[in-house]
Amino acid sequence: MYGALRGDTDDKSLGSFRSEALGEIQTALRNLFENPSLSLQDLGAGIDSGTFRFSKGSVEDFHYKNLSGGEKAAFDLLLDVFVKRSEYQDAIYCIDEPESHVASAIHGRLLEALLDLIPTESQLWIATHSTGFVRKALQLSRQDGNVAFLDFTDHDFDSPVNLTPTTPSQTFFRKMYDVLQDDLAGLIAPSNIVLCEGNENTDSKIYNSVFGQSHPDTLFVSRGGSNDVEKSGIISVLDAIVPSVRVWRLIDRDDMSDQTREEKISEGIHVLRRREIENYLWDEAVIRKALENNGVADNEINNALATYPFSNPSEDDMKSGTQQRELFQKIRDANGASRLGRNRREFASDHLAPALRQTEQVYRELLQDVFPADLR
Repeated sequence: MYGALRGDTDDKSLGSFRSEALGEIQTALRNLFENPSLSLQDLGAGIDSGTFRFSKGSVEDFHYKNLSGGEKAAFDLLLDVFVKRSEYQDAIYCIDEPESHVASAIHGRLLEALLDLIPTESQLWIATHSTGFVRKALQLSRQDGNVAFLDFTDHDFDSPVNLTPTTPSQTFFRKMYDVLQDDLAGLIAPSNIVLCEGNENTDSKIYNSVFGQSHPDTLFVSRGGSNDVEKSGIISVLDAIVPSVRVWRLIDRDDMSDQTREEKISEGIHVLRRREIENYLWDEAVIRKALENNGVADNEINNALATYPFSNPSEDDMKSGTQQRELFQKIRDANGASRLGRNRREFASDHLAPALRQTEQVYRELLQDVFPADLR
């Protein structure tokens, strides 16, 4: 390793290399360890001789062996990448659980430091359960899109598995943290919470499915009927306990007049413009898209929807289980596709919710009803 650290090439002196190396690693360490600050004073003769020297806070000439386990782990990762990058300019750097022995407060900064040292043409692959690493990766993904998330849960790796990048959502995060943290995953607070109607198996499940990818930091929670949502005191409780979390109410329109809806909106309550969430989910355009996604032919789609009245998608009562069952059966009878689910609920959650995200007009309308303007 020391041979690689020396780096004395024909066009660069050892002194200039040491100065350059010190500068990069010093910067990375200072950014990682702010209080007390940690900086590398000298590259010394390599880790085997134990002569790396640091300054830590007001202490100079601090020996490597006296660093904490977390400081050693972080420094070793940075040094390892720095040593190898000149030889491996176009490579995949794989690190399993880089958060091991490193304080959780610096996980995000450690990821940034590693990315700064990785050669431009290379990739960094990380297996992690760290919230700090994942939050920073999500932030970087939103900035430039050069981050991919792979979901390893629910796969049998005793057989060949094809993995494709997944868009992180609340479901993705909860599955990931359930693996390591069990019930603690339920304590991880999202940035936004929307109190909506229904129970945990109805409205909130639909909303979380529809907006889970576009708004992964938003969690929908069912609170019963519209009166329960409007009168819920949980918002004041959350404001007191987790002031950084933004909370608002969302209710169905039902038979509400335009004037009453506007009054509710002026009070800060979000009200759907259509009768209920089912009127978006079972919209004709959404159903057509869902069937197209499953390879159903146009004539079969037309047969399935020919006798269903979509004349007024805002007011048709689609919440009725009977209405949904009848329409689902027509769809099944028209094309005989067993892959559409065992019942209307499976069809709605597994096929209609994803199709709604792809149906621009309906999705845009629901987005405007559900979210404040700055989150659309």
